[in-house]
Amino acid sequence: VAATVNDECNDDNIYTLEVMPETTGDVDSFNPDTASYAWTGPDGFLSTDQNQSITNVTTAATGIYSVTVTINSCTSGAGTVNVVVNQTPAMPVAGSNTPVCSVSTLNLTASTTTPGAMSWSWTGPNGFNSISQNASIPNITLAANGTYNVVATATTGNCASAPGSTVVVVNPTPVITTSSFTDPAQCTTPTGSITLNGLAASTLYIVQYNYNGNPQSANLTSNAGGAVVIGNLAAGTYTNIRVLLTGCPSNAIASVTLTD
Repeated sequence: VAATVNDECNDDNIYTLEVMPETTGDVDSFNPDTASYAWTGPDGFLSTDQNQSITNVTTAATGIYSVTVTINSCTSGAGTVNVVVNQTPAMPVAGSNTPVCSVSTLNLTASTTTPGAMSWSWTGPNGFNSISQNASIPNITLAANGTYNVVATATTGNCASAPGSTVVVVNPTPVITTSSFTDPAQCTTPTGSITLNGLAASTLYIVQYNYNGNPQSANLTSNAGGAVVIGNLAAGTYTNIRVLLTGCPSNAIASVTLTD
């Protein structure tokens, strides 16, 4: 009796190990309907089926399987086959530094509890793919929003894990394109203003700046033209003027001096 096997990866639900005997010798004298089979193997395996499958196979099934065939009380010598069940990596834990601001760098991380050498494969929005375990995307755009999947493949056996995933949120970074100012109309009266242009229309921003070296902050909504007007300002020096949207800071206006 001869036996054959297909090498497999272990997996909780998918892969099946198959072992199949083949008769040798005078084929014309062999009637499979009158034959009985006896299989033995690792992890206490026993079977009397001719063609045997082991579902949900684990690495404990690795080893030598033997099968004999009996016809008319005559038992053959044992046919043997060496079975290798390779380890399927555990599903990777995927992570990132989300949420991130556009134009910054998105960092993706992956790990698996399965030991041994692995190759990695990332896929994601906007056609993203990478073979790095920990991948980075510089100058990220809003098109990078979405779900990223990563698969670990064991170098030994070429068995691929189920995909791990992480959801990435990219928030827009505001950009101040131009600015202008108006000096106070009268001495010692806070009637001056600074206007920041190029922002999203009708959007609530956190506005931050220093007035004569002292930090200031206000919540202001842009107008329909995308301008934020910082009003009721007194004479003095205003520096590091910027806005924040969902935690993302804009470029800064270096300095504006108002006089009365």
